[in-house]
Amino acid sequence: MGDRWTELLHGLAGNEAAPADVLLRLLGHEDEWLRRAVAQRAALPQEVVEAVLVHPDRRVRAAYAQNGGADPDQRARLVDDPSASVHLALAHGPLAYRRRVAPLPDRAYERLLDDPRGMVSGELVRWGAAPAHILAGLADHEDPMFREAACRAWDQLADEVRERLLHDEDPDVRQAAALRVCH
Repeated sequence: MGDRWTELLHGLAGNEAAPADVLLRLLGHEDEWLRRAVAQRAALPQEVVEAVLVHPDRRVRAAYAQNGGADPDQRARLVDDPSASVHLALAHGPLAYRRRVAPLPDRAYERLLDDPRGMVSGELVRWGAAPAHILAGLADHEDPMFREAACRAWDQLADEVRERLLHDEDPDVRQAAALRVCH
């Protein structure tokens, strides 16, 4: 297939009127970017979502993990994915340019925070869009990076917890807490 043909298929992948059977065929195409384009669509029929969630290419599943238009409950199913890169993509979350993205269910954040690979939980607390009530629960965590993330939920923290963070042993945590006070 030539470049022109692949361009046409990319256009088809972005066409909101493309039926499920066509999207399923595009998921099987040899072009990686085309497969990922399908997974990144904001609205997918349920049968296509099911195919994406079990797709053999982890990059397709990772693309769906970062799909801000996808249903959060569907994206959360990827916490059971065998690939660390899919977990990292889910922890990082969608790149939501000037729009709000619905958060994952709390159970998904809990699973990501408990991931045995520290890089997944680290990605979530550093860059992920975990809701404030999830971050607030990290204020007493043994890892200072987690306590620093809890400062982003400043308004949900009790006064005694705020005071502890302001006097934390770690200078980065103290600075993060002090910056919240300055707001």
